[in-house]
Amino acid sequence: MKKVDDIMELHERFFQVKFSSDEAMEIVLKRSPWTCKGNMFSLLAYDSEKGLDDYSFDTMVVWVRIYNLPFGSMTRSMGMALGGCIGSVMVVDIRLVGGNLGEFLRVRVEIDINQPLRRCVFLDSGKSGKPCVCPLKYEHLPKFCYKCGIIVHNTLLCFVKVDEKASKLPYGDWLKVSV
Repeated sequence: MKKVDDIMELHERFFQVKFSSDEAMEIVLKRSPWTCKGNMFSLLAYDSEKGLDDYSFDTMVVWVRIYNLPFGSMTRSMGMALGGCIGSVMVVDIRLVGGNLGEFLRVRVEIDINQPLRRCVFLDSGKSGKPCVCPLKYEHLPKFCYKCGIIVHNTLLCFVKVDEKASKLPYGDWLKVSV
C-alpha cells in the first residue's frame, strides 16, 4: 500500500506530508517515533483549526521497556504507575513469551524532549525494605546528548559540565534497544 502521496515544505524545517488515506496516516503515527539520519523526525496529525505556530514539537511518543521487575509486578496497574514516572502513559503492553511473562514490561509514553531521559525507575520491594532499581531502555530512540540526556541537542552542543575523571558519560547507547 502506498502511504505517502506528497511532501511539501511549509517553512524552514516544517513539512506537510499528504497520506494516501486516513488509515495510512494512523499507521504511520502509531509507529512513531521516526528518525531521519538518527535525528528526531516529529509527525503530528493535521488540525484545520491550527496554524503553524500552534503546533508543539516538545513531546515525543516512545515505547519504553522496564527491566528487573519482580514477576508479580508485571501488571497493567504497575505499568501505569511506573510509566507515569517517565511521562504520560498511553498504553501498557504486557509481553507474554510462550504463555509466560517476558523479561520486561513495555509502556508507551509521551515524554518531554526538553527534559533528561529517565535511566531507571524505583520500585518499593516490600519485605527487604530496599528499593528495586528497574533500568529503562527506549525503542527507536533518536540521537540525544550523552552528557545530560536531552534529545533536542547533541553532546558536542551541551553546556553541562561532566567530571573529566569519570570513565564514561552519564548517558549512552545502552539506553537504546534494537527492535
